[in-house]
Amino acid sequence: MIKDQDAGEKTADLRRRYGFNQGVVCKYKSGYDGREPSDA
Repeated sequence: MIKDQDAGEKTADLRRRYGFNQGVVCKYKSGYDGREPSDA
């Protein structure tokens, strides 16, 4: 999801596709921005 947003997809489109609300998107973005899954 974050990579899609970094690639230029709008947050509203991501929310519709994945079924998340704005708070969830912000939480993921703030917690995992710039890291790869292997870094977590």
